[in-house]
Amino acid sequence: YIPHIIETLDCAKLRGLKLPVVYNTGGYEKAETLKMLNGYVDVYLPDFKYISSDTAKEYSNAPYYADYAKTALAEMVNQVGNPQFDEHGIMTKGVIVRHLLLPGHLEESKKVVEYLASFDDSIVDFKVEVIKGETDDEEKLKIEAVHKMVDGNNFASIPFQNESAGTLKMFALYPWVNDILSS
Repeated sequence: YIPHIIETLDCAKLRGLKLPVVYNTGGYEKAETLKMLNGYVDVYLPDFKYISSDTAKEYSNAPYYADYAKTALAEMVNQVGNPQFDEHGIMTKGVIVRHLLLPGHLEESKKVVEYLASFDDSIVDFKVEVIKGETDDEEKLKIEAVHKMVDGNNFASIPFQNESAGTLKMFALYPWVNDILSS
């Protein structure tokens, strides 16, 4: 359906569409599919139903739901960034995550909330320095996360290995970063 959505949005924008485009999804999306929507969606509205593969299998026959949802959520955030609002308080860019508390699954819901709360939105950039090894073929990477300070005007760099557990967990969402970091 994505090519049809894109074609329709292109036509609507040519005719003067000025409203934010909201993409309502169950969260079980491939990142490749979402990448096709880059530049078309202003607000993503995904579900994050389960974090346990057993619960996902029981209720949706989708044991890998959390893996897909985490990857999809990362792509959504990557595309639209931090939330933005107009003068009336209406979101014009961002991601709103829905989570339904299932009867008998309070602890799992707490884990979903903890996972979502672990995102560190103060990271604005990364510094990557290539350090030569003892031989010409050997290289190592020195990586620092650049954080925006609370005052909003200053920045601080923190070596990646000293980041919080929540920030390190966030990188599970970006497999390509993990590949780079482990090399």
